[in-house]
Amino acid sequence: MKKFDELMSVGSEIENITAEDAKKKLNDPNVQFIDVRDKDSFSKGTIGNAIHMDRGLLEFYLAEGSPLENDIFKNNPDKEFVVFCGVGGQGTLATKTMKDMGVKNVKNISGGMAEWEKIKDKILKNCIKIQGFGETSYNPGPPMDNINITVKKTEWYAPDLGLVKLVREEISDSETMGNVYYEKVINFN
Repeated sequence: MKKFDELMSVGSEIENITAEDAKKKLNDPNVQFIDVRDKDSFSKGTIGNAIHMDRGLLEFYLAEGSPLENDIFKNNPDKEFVVFCGVGGQGTLATKTMKDMGVKNVKNISGGMAEWEKIKDKILKNCIKIQGFGETSYNPGPPMDNINITVKKTEWYAPDLGLVKLVREEISDSETMGNVYYEKVINFN
């Protein structure tokens, strides 16, 4: 049976890029990000304009004539595809598969989402508030009818990326006056 190191040696046969390199491609219309993680991971957040292509079905998405064939490859032969997964292993194998099946310009993000999260945190530290969406208050009703909940939403701008639809919700209640912050990056475009 093949050993793990042997399996992952395909990494030397593909083009790998860093998360920093990937960040520079975010707003390029000629680049398509492909997330090969499972659907649940994808739904919790992804990179830029990424489309989901589950690693387990990748060959079916690529094979001409397959009932699952994805036209993005056939209709965009000159597009650059940037593949990523959670930590890099599936992305490496997916990139090799895509290359072997005829995708010409395909790259893998070394370290996958784990490396992206590290640079995303740096990006978000440089955010500037540009717009407040206002404040909403409501009473949740029994059994908490003596509490009012307030939600403030804001939109932020990251100078090195352009508009980041980072929505920050500040939630406070009238009883404890405690604040909870919830942030979600909707997309980087």
